[in-house]
Amino acid sequence: PKDYTRPRLLFVAKHLFAAKGGNLLLDAFRIARRKRPDLVLTIVGDERSRAFIPADLEVDFRAHLPLSELQRLFRDASLLTQPMLNDPWGQVYLEALLSRTPVLGLNRNGLPEIAGNGRHGFLIDEADPQAPAGAILQAMADPQRLADMGESGQQHVLQSYSWEIAARRMAYIE
Repeated sequence: PKDYTRPRLLFVAKHLFAAKGGNLLLDAFRIARRKRPDLVLTIVGDERSRAFIPADLEVDFRAHLPLSELQRLFRDASLLTQPMLNDPWGQVYLEALLSRTPVLGLNRNGLPEIAGNGRHGFLIDEADPQAPAGAILQAMADPQRLADMGESGQQHVLQSYSWEIAARRMAYIE
């Protein structure tokens, strides 16, 4: 069972912190915490990413995690907050959805397809801190919606993204 009432946000960027939307998220997190001081943000990144996090902002930073710990963080998170500025695909979104964690990101590149055009997460149009902050607050206000998105997202990934499915598509077998 997953508890979506706990406002736990996750951001994962093993490299390219700014390009993965880290700075945008930090600004949005600061804004959202003014209305929801109980929000918790965990950032997984390399040691270079630590320098981007302001000292006055309470963030749980993790570096060099074993896979089992990263998987636990995905399972514990209520929402993956990953407003990537320009990533053509975003494997991290699939990893989150597989663990029933809805996603939040910019409405561009591969995310609309991965997120089912908003069925499995929150798509924001502007790379402005107010947009992800508002989406975070909207998401955290409705734990049942998060649970529904998490369930549908997991099913979407299981039914759409596997090596067997990819091989069938490449071989034109239906």
